[in-house]
Amino acid sequence: ALSNRMTVIGSSAAAFGVAMLVLLPRMGQELIPEVHQGEFNVEVSLPVGTPLAATDRQVRSMEQAVMEAPGVARVSSVVGTEREAASSSEEGENTAKITAALNVKGDLADAEEVTVSGLRERLSGIPQVTTKFSRPALFSFKTPIEVEIRGYDLETLRRLAKESETALGRIP
Repeated sequence: ALSNRMTVIGSSAAAFGVAMLVLLPRMGQELIPEVHQGEFNVEVSLPVGTPLAATDRQVRSMEQAVMEAPGVARVSSVVGTEREAASSSEEGENTAKITAALNVKGDLADAEEVTVSGLRERLSGIPQVTTKFSRPALFSFKTPIEVEIRGYDLETLRRLAKESETALGRIP
């Protein structure tokens, strides 16, 4: 290889070119494909400035519609988001997230698709409400349970953190 440098470099460049022009377009574009776990999310947005109580009322009626869909076993929702540096300016009291779990035996992908398409059609007619359907992320950097303790007295925060850790440690 050292005595035929140009041949080695040329053949490597040709192999790379073939891979980029022929193989790359035939490959899928997803880094992590969607996984069907029998769950889906409905992200709800109302107009900015909608009070939390109004968002909650709207989401409760939407929860009922989701619960009535065939195959849905459980529904939970989170209404409003706390304003943080990581959240966008569009998020706040006017946003919510409904999570639904299916109770289906058999092909989860088909059951999810049928349920989501039916709900998409049913929820699309609600005025001033924007919905976006998604599936839970396969990988997440968040822990399953997070406890935030806020305050200004570091000693009190330390004590409360230890008490919380001890109390959570007793839960099976």
